[in-house]
Amino acid sequence: MPKAKLISVIIPAYKQESTIIKDLTRIQKVLNQIRYPYEIIVVVDGQLDKTYQRTKPLTSPQLKVYLNKTRQGKGYSVRYGMTKAKGDYIAFIDAGMEIDPNGISMLLEHLEWYNA
Repeated sequence: MPKAKLISVIIPAYKQESTIIKDLTRIQKVLNQIRYPYEIIVVVDGQLDKTYQRTKPLTSPQLKVYLNKTRQGKGYSVRYGMTKAKGDYIAFIDAGMEIDPNGISMLLEHLEWYNA
């Protein structure tokens, strides 16, 4: 049986101190239900609030948190996260939950279905 592909999910976070814990918990819950191993890479963009301080204690083998000390923008944060990613597949989702994290599992199913 082939080894399951690793999924890297990059989460750029900017001024999310009030929701970051809830957002990460929701994303982890979704990823725990898929049949792939995963890693979550949070890139906090700037020290404008306590987003980094709230996420730092959550680090685990599956969750890594990085900080851009000065604001670099979302695109930079996503690209930086990509340099840290070890996955066979790389996705990104905003910390603000504008996109439902369940979409990740649907994308993975389509990738397999169509052998993409």
